[in-house]
Amino acid sequence: MHPEYTLRGKGESMSQFSPESDVQFDMFIQAVKCVVGYRGLVYVTVPITTGKSLFLLMNELDCTAEEAKTIHKSRYNDEVFEKNMSAAESWTELARNSFPKRVVLDPSRLYVKSWGQPEYYELWNKVITEYADIVVATPDWAFSNGARAEVDMAFAAKRTVVDVNGVELSKADIQQYDEIATNLLREWRWSEEKISLALNPMSLGGQHEQPPTGILRWARNEALSWVHEDLNNYEVRSRRELGRPYYTPSSDDERTRRGYTGPDTWNEKLHGYWEKMLSNSCKTNVGRLELGSLLGASIAMLRSVWRIHGPLTEHKDMQNTTWNKPNRRLSPAPVDYESQLQLSNIKSSVWSWVQNEYSQMRSEYSDAHDRDHTLELVAGNSRPWEADIWDLHWNEVLRLGLDSQEGKYHLGQFTVCIFRLFEAVIFEYGAPPRREWRDHSRELDGPQA
Repeated sequence: MHPEYTLRGKGESMSQFSPESDVQFDMFIQAVKCVVGYRGLVYVTVPITTGKSLFLLMNELDCTAEEAKTIHKSRYNDEVFEKNMSAAESWTELARNSFPKRVVLDPSRLYVKSWGQPEYYELWNKVITEYADIVVATPDWAFSNGARAEVDMAFAAKRTVVDVNGVELSKADIQQYDEIATNLLREWRWSEEKISLALNPMSLGGQHEQPPTGILRWARNEALSWVHEDLNNYEVRSRRELGRPYYTPSSDDERTRRGYTGPDTWNEKLHGYWEKMLSNSCKTNVGRLELGSLLGASIAMLRSVWRIHGPLTEHKDMQNTTWNKPNRRLSPAPVDYESQLQLSNIKSSVWSWVQNEYSQMRSEYSDAHDRDHTLELVAGNSRPWEADIWDLHWNEVLRLGLDSQEGKYHLGQFTVCIFRLFEAVIFEYGAPPRREWRDHSRELDGPQA
């Protein structure tokens, strides 16, 4: 992105803007998040106050951009601004036809009376970086400094840049559009200095290789949503169709009390899902389904351990309460299995614990780290994940016991590691299809990858 448009670094405030602008900025970002969530959006880059129509007027009248906007204000409004607004609406509708199931954002519709170009550049910079995964380059975008900056930013951040029909543009395509714009101004006998002022240079570099923050969050959100829905299916749909739940908290707790050896134990169940995932590959629907089942079973086990042996301790509290001290064992109050309120509170506490520990673990293991290990897993090398999941945590669960704070903590970390793997797999290959509670066979219809 051209330095002129890099107005604020990460973590910096909008101190160069008014407090009112700062509030308006944050309100719009919140509105985008309300609409898009973590699914990402399609951003349409359109000229508004500049572009080819402005250059045509400047060339005809032999004037500067500022003179066109002031001395020839009436013609500027009719032939530049209004024309650009009409074109933006038309191109956005075409983009919505190309992406009918996506949120498509038209920046020309936003007008804030007190804002100047710095505020708009800052806003759209953040929207593209945080929430967009596709940027649409409309015809003649290369004649607009704002559009050029947005396309350059999108390309540098590894977003997909497409035309209004949804056809992806390569770096060579973008450079060709840039050359067309530059050559036209040369044909009009504009000086190189005047051209450089009219068209900011494009770097088309790769400074930011991470996907948009919103898309990374989307993979996490999809993982949570999938396993939550899958567990809920077994509780709610099976109750509706059988007249009773397919499994109950008490049946899970019976398995927990049986220990780890012999058939139908947690150890056998969890390893079974893992082996089936490896044999089918997490690139396939079946393999991803086995991985999702592994995560669901580990969360069900966490709930059971919480009910039998009491709450888990978070990472931030372990140093003060447990580490380097005798292996503490607690005697929690018995659970009333008839109390839906008590059972629901434990479910909520487990979800909250998992998400809090996920955030803690993310400070140590990046998304890129997990994706690299996942690609190794798909290639046949499962050791990096096995070391993190089974060696580091599950073996400690077996050694320490689930009636100890340390053992429960390692079970929680085991679950969070599986969640990280599930998130990385979803990011690379998509979520497994939703299934009915009766689908034990894993023989799914449709494509397997």
